[in-house]
Amino acid sequence: MDINAKRRLSTLLAILSIAAPASAAAQARRAQAWDTRTTEHFEIYHQPRTRGHVDAVAREAEAAYARISFDLRHELEARMPLILVGEDRDLPRNGEEARTLVTASGAPPRDHLLLSAEMFARHPESTLAHELTHQFVFELLPHADRDASWVSEALPDHRAGAWDPSEIARVRHAALQGRVPSVADLKASERHWGHAVLDYMAAEYGAQGIRRYLAALQKREGARGDAIRTALAVSVDEFDDAFRAYVRTRFAGR
Repeated sequence: MDINAKRRLSTLLAILSIAAPASAAAQARRAQAWDTRTTEHFEIYHQPRTRGHVDAVAREAEAAYARISFDLRHELEARMPLILVGEDRDLPRNGEEARTLVTASGAPPRDHLLLSAEMFARHPESTLAHELTHQFVFELLPHADRDASWVSEALPDHRAGAWDPSEIARVRHAALQGRVPSVADLKASERHWGHAVLDYMAAEYGAQGIRRYLAALQKREGARGDAIRTALAVSVDEFDDAFRAYVRTRFAGR
């Protein structure tokens, strides 16, 4: 699978809800005419029945873009297509359904944000912040899968801000058992630890610390914690010790 296919699949899987197979009614809704709303950084593809949500989605999308772009000092290469459907059940469940939706909407065949008005109403800020951050990661760290795979989900989780209670419980339990991993050993499956690492990095070094860390990863310095030394001027052991203290204080209550 090429890198663009991986990116599209990653974006899709990050926002798909667990739903029943698309009904005939849902397919009929997708087949309705589509309109386009263009903003400075987005092309929002929507159907008449979701028109009432477009202004709010556009405002929050641009606000999320401004926050992320400012903190990361990066502008996406092109306007981001955002496909807005009505309900969670209208979201595609696999790659084939996603391609069908993209074609029906008239959106260009490149990376997209897929959003339901129902999802947006539940979590307007965190939903867009999380999904949009994925696009910044794709551009800033094209080799993240090899160099620092945990960042691909951890940075969107950090930018979204909210913690899932089950993830907090996992971190707390591990911290109480003294099982806090080293940043140099984090894996893609440990997104809860990656989220905690970036929260700590932001608290200790600010947004500029995260920017320097991402810049070091861009230079392929992820192995053996070299990016930590380059970006933050501390050894991996020093970083790990401070991170463990942060975790004990924030998550384990001691």
